[in-house]
Order: sequence, then C-alpha cells, then structure tokens
Amino acid sequence: MWVRTLRTWSGVIFATYVVAHLMNHSIGIFSLEAMERARPYFQAPFTSPVLFPLLYLSMFVHMALALTAVYRKRTLKMPVWQAVQLILGLLIWPLIALHIAGTRLVDLISDIEPNYPAVINSIFASGNLVVVKYVFLIFVVWFHLVVGLHFWLRIKPWYPRVMPWLFGVAVLLPVLATSGFLRAGMELNAMMAANPGLRARILEPIQTSHLPIVRIVYDAESVMVIAGLSLVIMIFLARFVRGIWRNKSGSYRITYYNSGQKFRSPVGQTVLETLQEFGVEHPAVCGGRGRCTTCRVRVNAGMEKLAEPNETEARALARIGADPSVRLACQITPVSDIELTPVLPPNTSAADARRPGGVSGHERLVACLFIDLRGSTSLGEQKLPYDVVFILNQFFAEMSEALRMTNGHYAQFAGDGLMALYGLKSDIRDAARRAIEGGIEMHRRIGKLNEILGGELKEPLRIGVGLHAGEAIVGAMGPPAAPIISAIGDNINIAARLEAKTKEFGVPLILSKALADYAGLELSDYPLETVPVRGRDENLDVYLIPEPESLRAALDSTAAPPVRGQVAGTAES
Repeated sequence: MWVRTLRTWSGVIFATYVVAHLMNHSIGIFSLEAMERARPYFQAPFTSPVLFPLLYLSMFVHMALALTAVYRKRTLKMPVWQAVQLILGLLIWPLIALHIAGTRLVDLISDIEPNYPAVINSIFASGNLVVVKYVFLIFVVWFHLVVGLHFWLRIKPWYPRVMPWLFGVAVLLPVLATSGFLRAGMELNAMMAANPGLRARILEPIQTSHLPIVRIVYDAESVMVIAGLSLVIMIFLARFVRGIWRNKSGSYRITYYNSGQKFRSPVGQTVLETLQEFGVEHPAVCGGRGRCTTCRVRVNAGMEKLAEPNETEARALARIGADPSVRLACQITPVSDIELTPVLPPNTSAADARRPGGVSGHERLVACLFIDLRGSTSLGEQKLPYDVVFILNQFFAEMSEALRMTNGHYAQFAGDGLMALYGLKSDIRDAARRAIEGGIEMHRRIGKLNEILGGELKEPLRIGVGLHAGEAIVGAMGPPAAPIISAIGDNINIAARLEAKTKEFGVPLILSKALADYAGLELSDYPLETVPVRGRDENLDVYLIPEPESLRAALDSTAAPPVRGQVAGTAES
C-alpha cells in the first residue's frame, strides 16, 4: 500500500514542477524578457532548501518504483495505454539527462545561474538536432504525465465532470510551451545577429569559469545515460533469470467460467497477468494496481488455498462491499488450481468501478417469503388516499417488525406486498425454519393490527403468504446508485406463485414440501397438494396451512437434521 502511495505522490510532485515549467515556457510567446521575468515566480518554490531536494528525490523515487514495478510484472503483455506510458517513461531519462546536467548540475558546482537566455542559447547553438530533442522531451514528459494522471483520476466520481476542461489543458499546454520555447530561441538568435557582442556576454560566465563547464556537462550526460540504460538492462536480465527460476516453482491452472477456457500459469503470477498473457479480455481500468476493483472475480473453487487479501485489496473490496467470494484478479497469486467467474464485462468503464461488489450475485440456498395484502384495491375505493397511506404504513411497519424478530431480510417492496429472504447468513435448515416463523408472526401481527384498526375497516385485513426454499442468485441488484440485496431465480418465482395460490385454495399460507424438508418438519397432518406452477414443466408438492399458528407446535416438536442432497424446487412423487 505504501509503495503505491509513494509512487503516486512522487509522480504528483514531479508533475507539479512540469506544469509550472511548461507554463513558464509558454510566456516565451510574448518575449524572451517576459519569459525570464516570470521565471522566479514559477521556479522559485522549487529552488528552496526544502522543495529542491524533495523535487529530485521524488523524480528518482518515482523512476525507481516504476522500474521495480517492471521487474515485478510476471508478463509484459499489458493494455496499450499502460505500454505507452511505460515506453514514454523509459525515454525520459536519456532525453532529460543533458538538461539536468546543463542546468541543475552547473548551478550546484559553480556560480553560473541557468537563466533562460543562457540555456536557450546553449540549446540553439548546439544545432537543430538538439532543438528537436528538447521539443521531443517536452511532449514525452507531458504525455507520460497526462496518461498517468488520467488513469489515476478516471475512477474518481468527480473526474468525468472536469475531464473536458482538463483535456483542453492537456492539448494546449505542451503546444503553447513548445511555441514559447521556439519563439524565444528565434528572438534570441535575431538579437544576437543584430548585436554581435550579446553572445559573448551570455557566454562570459562559462568562458571565465575555472571549471571546464562544457566538458563536465557532456561527461555528466554520458554517465547519467549509461547508468540509466545499465539499470534498465539489469532489470530485464533479472526478469529473465527470475523466469527460469520461476518455472521450477510449479504452476497452477485457471478455469475461466466466462468462456470455459483453461490456462496454465507459473506460481507467483497474478490471475490478471495470466489472463493478459493469454489474450483474454478482462476488465482492469486502473491497469491492475488495485485501485478500481473492475478486475474483480468470483472464486468458485480454490478459495481456501488463496492468501488473505493484502491491505490494498482489502480496502478496495471493503469500499464496494464485496461478497467474501469476490477477489481482485490483479492481487491474487494462486498456488493451486482455481476456478473463477468475472464479475464485470470486458468493456467495463471507470464508472463501473464504483458499483457495489455483489452486482453479479452468487448462488446460495435461501428460503423466500412472499406476502400480499388482500383487498387493497377495495380499500382504496372506500378510504381517502391519506387514510390508505396510513393503513399501509401500519401494515408494513408490522410486517417489517415480524421480519426483524425472525432474522428475515426485507428484499423487495411491491405496492401492497413484499418479498423477504432468509438464510443470507445462516444454513438452509435455519433459514427454512425462520421463514416459517416469519409467516406465523406476520399472521399474528395482522390479527393484532385488525384489533387496533377495527373501527376504521369495513372488513379485517387479510394476507396471503407463500414460502419456498432452494438455490437462487443473491446479490446487490437494482440501479447502481441505490442497489438492494435481493435474489432472482426459478425458486424465487415459485415462492411468488405460491403466494398467489393462497387465493385459489382459500388459505392464508402455503409452503412447499421442499421448504418443509429443509426445515426438518413432519407435516403429514396438513393437506398436501400437487399443484402446477406457471413457468415450470413439473408440478410441485405444497402444504396448505389453514391456521399458521398451528405450525409452532411442529417447529417446537422437531429437531430433525437438515436434508442432504435435496434438489431445491423439485416435485415429489
């Protein structure tokens, strides 16, 4: 975590200097004199005893951490933008070495001040190739900076609003800086042509120095370039040696459920690096740095062999409220075979990074309860709208309290009914039993509410409850800005159909035999019906419960173990 923070802020410090420097260059459009007069305002902060060493320390730290990141990458296959940023970053050092030697080094070893007339004269006097080199340096540094900032900031929620303005700055500033630099150079050449003694006055501090300034500058450039290139070569040699050693450390296999493909990868390589190496399109908005969470995957098998999330991954997953089965592909390095499913599609945008982690959902055995208030239409015809709202508020308050008492989860609201889930944090036996308790408690509370509202109602409020259990897809669903934890699937639809059948059979509660089996209940004293369920080819066995309160005795009298091997939602013969 601290490495990522250090790399980010060292880059930000250096970027601040670059922006100030290019703004100073831009003033050269007006005149060389204006450019020089503005220099103290733009550069003075960076020549102070505190910021001067901090600036160069930031530059060297940023480069060192970037090279370390190159070494740590198990594969050099990466998104185009990341490759472009890496190449631009590697080009900066050999291009900027002469500039550092000719300005900062000269300033440190002598009394010569690297002002604009002196620096621009030395550049333009060295020939067109050097001028082109400096122009190229401006664009290389700038676009390396812009690419890095863009892919750092694009996961921020405010960034899309300011991006058009920043894009304008990103295009204009290097153009203006280059124009100012070239304009100042041409102006200086014209001034020296008109005044032959001007060149001598500009060069006098160098020519009268007791040090061979020119030779020192070029020797320093050579040393810096050779040292930088040697370091890069050493990094790639170290990668080669590590690759040979890594192949002896074993491998693991990834089964990618999205396509059914399987990939073999050496131990120590992240899942994202493996997918990129094999050309699999997998989202990674931040480039695999643990910032955006778009590379997250649901681990279907092999989770027990994975290391616990590191600080970077843990913070990212906590930020989106990810399910425990969700991990970041850019952070996990399996040591044994793993099966996974991508959570987000390959074309995921930066905005998707902020979606809650359970958007894709996961399969889970749950018990589902549907409840509907009978006669709500006639209630609306008999009462004023305000009175109807008051009665419905009382109704939902009682039903919510029933869910709270039985550990149910309020999953969905629909007009005069609701859907609840049991088993989000417990096993299916407990979930099924608590769902039955929830249905009982709801009927008890509706009776109590009828007593309170007796004088307000022409006929008592009645409800129908349908209960079923089985596998469903559970997760955060709905609009990204306001998702809810809910469930979808065939077994959820069955629970809704059973609630509707309470009208057909004239009973207040119907529960499936599958749910009763999961709960370990013996309900042979209740009517058992085999009913068709809309949307299913097979019929379903259900119990008709004319008196929900009577189920308490069945719950109290049984402690049967959970049914194993039961296929949720299947019909009994």
